[in-house]
Amino acid sequence: MNTKFLSNHAESIQWPLWHILWVATILIAFWLAKAHFSYTLGNKAYFHTDETTEQVSMFASKYHVENGFFKNYLLPTFPPLGTDNDGKPISQPFVYTHYIGFPDLVLGLWLKVVGFDSIWTGRLLPLTLTTLVLLWLTFEFAAYVRSSLASCIFLSLLMIPRSLTSLSTAFHGYGYVMAFYLALIAGMLA
Repeated sequence: MNTKFLSNHAESIQWPLWHILWVATILIAFWLAKAHFSYTLGNKAYFHTDETTEQVSMFASKYHVENGFFKNYLLPTFPPLGTDNDGKPISQPFVYTHYIGFPDLVLGLWLKVVGFDSIWTGRLLPLTLTTLVLLWLTFEFAAYVRSSLASCIFLSLLMIPRSLTSLSTAFHGYGYVMAFYLALIAGMLA
């Protein structure tokens, strides 16, 4: 059984059923493994990626929910950390003005829906986005190299780098940035 998937390219690629099953198995296993990891980690920061950043993101998200998203004009409020200009430890939360905290806003909106007892489910948002982008990248790569088998091998090799597999569940920007970079590559191949 052959199935055609259309791309922006002039021709379409024939995908044998076993290639489709290969891709589906990898992506489903990837998502399920990371969802299980998120569940077993629970509502705490993952220290192997960047524990400080995740704790800051969790604090900022909770602050948004408890005090309103527009209190500080969508800017994240960080917990007391670091020192002031005089070298004294900062004792009060502060507004971080370097960027609008998109991941903190998304996690805050999610927590408003599911509650603080399900913070771990916030990891499923960047994970799902990354998985969908990997699917898109797989099809674009197949169209670019005109080989579904090469695309299956390419997807399999993408499961090796820890930066992709670990960071795809990060609360903070890493999870979203990983999906964004993969989407940029897929877009360039399209």
